[in-house]
Amino acid sequence: MGVDIYTEKAVAVTVDEFVQKTCRLKKSRKAITESLVHEEMCTADDAKLMVERSGFCRDWFGARFTEDLEGNEGYPENEDYLRRLVSILADNSGVNLKKLPRYDIRLFESNRYSGYDVQVGVPYLLFDSYGLFEKRLSKKGKAIENELGIDVVETEWTTYSY
Repeated sequence: MGVDIYTEKAVAVTVDEFVQKTCRLKKSRKAITESLVHEEMCTADDAKLMVERSGFCRDWFGARFTEDLEGNEGYPENEDYLRRLVSILADNSGVNLKKLPRYDIRLFESNRYSGYDVQVGVPYLLFDSYGLFEKRLSKKGKAIENELGIDVVETEWTTYSY
């Protein structure tokens, strides 16, 4: 029995960046919180605070992702729940997830595994980077850049399999 060591690559977008993009406008926060309350994912009091303060919205979502990902080697314990949160954010703010590549949700717990391109203890959406880069950004790469309003940078990390 041995250890497999290999590298992985992705475009890493912090959940915080994604929430800031999607919760920027008050009307988006209102639609997002209506969906969350309707699906019984948050209380009416939390929803009211999210609508009034974008910072509370960012903190609320960040806490949900961090709670689920911490202590589980950075992988989601309840991936369906986290993907639903991403979907609610995107659907109610004009971000079209269908235009974006496949993504994973992850939190890196050690620089030993992640290198120094990503922050430790911060939840990420990791978009598949295959086909995003040529000498310049491809159409798929530009779609991420346009939809999320960020600079697209590929991240690489090492995975250990025991």
